[in-house]
Amino acid sequence: MKSVINPWVVTLAFFGMGMAALANPYLEAGLAATDREWRGSDYAAVAEAIKTQKVPLPRLTDHDGQKILSRFCATDNLAFNRSKSLPISSRMQDYTAILTSGGAVINLYAAEVVKGVKLNDEFTVLMVFQMELSVLGIELVDEFFPTLQKDEKYETRMRGLQKMRSGMTTVFVGMQHSIAEDDILSSANKSDLLKVMAKTAASFATVFSGEVKAELRVKFQSMKSVLTSEADIASINTILKAISN
Repeated sequence: MKSVINPWVVTLAFFGMGMAALANPYLEAGLAATDREWRGSDYAAVAEAIKTQKVPLPRLTDHDGQKILSRFCATDNLAFNRSKSLPISSRMQDYTAILTSGGAVINLYAAEVVKGVKLNDEFTVLMVFQMELSVLGIELVDEFFPTLQKDEKYETRMRGLQKMRSGMTTVFVGMQHSIAEDDILSSANKSDLLKVMAKTAASFATVFSGEVKAELRVKFQSMKSVLTSEADIASINTILKAISN
């Protein structure tokens, strides 16, 4: 006797496969797909979904969480913001949404890390991206500044730009403190952070005051005296060179 395949069984099987493919808490929450570049609104949606607990904190050990984190920290998302063929005002607005959302998500991870939840690898990945993002911010501010019109909103805009540049200093100084003082981060985490600090130090140095540079030189020299990793010492030497004057 020939076996007959029930078409309804086949249909239900394919339907079940489709439902399984959609069993992704991030997609089900309406967040953006991870196989395309994100814009500021996509970042804002992720930050809000995590904050309101619509989705769990993405983890590198979870398949869907790893995909979200990888896309969140992908520098190709910044192609729009780097494109000088587009209006600087539009790029700045989008960039601000990314920066604000990134900071909000980092704070959510930091709150869990200080409680003892093992999320230091995720926190490190996010901080590395935040450093890259800050460098772009420095470039955009330098590009945006000459376009400001001296109208009734000029002083307000200037204060906003100054606040942003001050925030860049806070990011770098805070990173140094975390590496030097925090026991939560592993040696590998600290090496990754030192590496990105070395990569971005020359850009950050353009917004540092003379006093901040002097403060950082003392702190990095102190760190250097207790490090044993040649790679870490090389990173610090690069940073010291960038903030030498």
